Amino acid sequence: MATSVSGTGSALSTSNNRITGYNSGIDTDAVVKSLTSGDQTRIDQAMQQQQTLQWKTEDYQTIISKLTDFQSKYFGDSYNSILIGDSLNQLSVLSTSSPYVSVTTGTNSVAGNVYISDIVSLASSAKLESSDVVSANPTITVDPAKLADLPGKSFKITLDGQEKTLTFDSTKTYASANDVKTELQRLMDASFGSGRMSVAANGNSLAIGAATGSVFSINASGISGQEASDVLGFTAGASNRIDLNAALASNGSKTPESDSGTLEFYINGKQFLINGTPTISQLMTQINNSDAGVTISYSKTTDKFSIVSKETGSASNVTFSDKQGNFLNSILGNGNLTKGTDAVVKLSTSGLTDDASQTTITRSSNSFDIDGTTYTLLGKASGTTQEAINVSIGKDTDSIVKKITDFVNDYNDLLGSITSKLSEERDKDYTPLTDAQKSAMTSTDITNWNTKARSGLLRNDNTLESIANDLRSSLFADVKVNGTSQSIGAMLTDMGITTGAYSEKGKLHIDTAKLTAAVNKDPQKVMDLFAKKATSSYSQYATDAQKQTRYNESGLMWRISDIIKNNTSEVGTKGVLISLVGKKDNSYSTETIYGKQLKDLATKIQDLKDKLSADQQRYYQKFSAMETALTKLNSQSSWLSQQVSANNQQG
Repeated sequence: MATSVSGTGSALSTSNNRITGYNSGIDTDAVVKSLTSGDQTRIDQAMQQQQTLQWKTEDYQTIISKLTDFQSKYFGDSYNSILIGDSLNQLSVLSTSSPYVSVTTGTNSVAGNVYISDIVSLASSAKLESSDVVSANPTITVDPAKLADLPGKSFKITLDGQEKTLTFDSTKTYASANDVKTELQRLMDASFGSGRMSVAANGNSLAIGAATGSVFSINASGISGQEASDVLGFTAGASNRIDLNAALASNGSKTPESDSGTLEFYINGKQFLINGTPTISQLMTQINNSDAGVTISYSKTTDKFSIVSKETGSASNVTFSDKQGNFLNSILGNGNLTKGTDAVVKLSTSGLTDDASQTTITRSSNSFDIDGTTYTLLGKASGTTQEAINVSIGKDTDSIVKKITDFVNDYNDLLGSITSKLSEERDKDYTPLTDAQKSAMTSTDITNWNTKARSGLLRNDNTLESIANDLRSSLFADVKVNGTSQSIGAMLTDMGITTGAYSEKGKLHIDTAKLTAAVNKDPQKVMDLFAKKATSSYSQYATDAQKQTRYNESGLMWRISDIIKNNTSEVGTKGVLISLVGKKDNSYSTETIYGKQLKDLATKIQDLKDKLSADQQRYYQKFSAMETALTKLNSQSSWLSQQVSANNQQG
């Protein structure tokens, strides 16, 4: 790096192997800079071209993003369907008068009225339930020899989430299991209420029970020195419900599964072969995830298991059998099977309510199709009461008007983003800043300058002008409706959609009342105008004649979709804008027209920088040679001066 030391009218510059300016007094850096200013100017101009091209690329890519966002919102990715066209053509449920049925229209729905006079029955699944409760009641073992220590001792019972500490009366004497039974019953009645829990004695074993549907567990009191468990034998945490996460042999079942090491059982003919000691929860998960077509569950409230067929209808069934072990028998007993039922509905597809017009249909599912519309039964009236449900299928005018209004507003925004660029003011006095100019400016000044410098770069741009003209002209060219050519512009006007003043550059305006009236009067005509589909599919390889035929047959939305695809397609033949600049963060963008120009400019700039460096080096070498010669000359002059001085002194 060059350094300088101030001297009398000169500067000393050193750079690697050169020493300049010391003898000549010349500001070599300034002279070299002046001599190579032409090189620097050419670099600055190339970099300004590069910046301008980059800004234009970014502006084009912003337009591409707006076009593709519009395409995705209204047309999706398919070349054969348009989202908004599908939604406009799809029928809606205009009315349904019952909580017993849900109605969903589809693309094949038929307009009309359906009258459901009576939901005779709902479809249900076959259900297999335990024939009895499956859990054993916990027991307390009484050792008469230890009963003298029982007074004042405590333990806990949790019943349906309510925990109580029960303490044996310290003033009483307990001599037998019956004494303990009597005191336990008194304590439980006092804590939870009469009839909530019960104690049954069988010798010295006391079985604790609870009312149907109640869940309880027994535990130590946690009071040191006063634990009833020191006198009475029971398992801490014992409950009147099985533990699904305990091993089969110790989960509290009334009929424990023998630990044979292997289980083999069948549900609906599906084999389950289990080795080891799994928990019930693990077995339930395996059953539910299998292709047996059932769902197994356990209810703590009823203390029963149920296996329900995933299919509904009278043909649904649940069969089971044990081959090794007795797992299914232990949780189901003999099993109580409730057969599945079919949905039976009396209805009229004509909307008529008289009995003669009614037809009875039978379905295995509560969801079924009538003329392209899905009906789902949610329930039925009690007893023999008839539901008398009216369903009306047709065009939802308000929804159609809103969708068209949203489309027009978004179209205006899209077109406006293009026309605003075409009319943006351009001030040629503002060009991209050079590095030297930036070094003398603040960051705010640079930002403000750049804003003006990149304004109007796409003013009157031919590519954008073509897109804007295509979008505007699509609103006025004829379209074939019912075999005859009709003016889209005239039909739009009839529907209350018109263009504004010339200064608005094609912006559309909507008379909502007029559009609503048009939809109500002839909804199909409105659909054809916007979403009429041509006989041929979009293709970038179509001939001009084929493209024109498709254009003439297409409704407004298809035309706009094709215009966007012509400019933004990335498949096969690239769209016009994609070929020009590509999308942001797209690897193809380096192979676009602008991408190649930017690459060429980058190469040119590097070549110019290399030339500048070579020219600077050449000039510095010449100045270094001059300085070297001056050094020798000065040295010789000094020597001669010394010789003359010495001779004068001798003389």
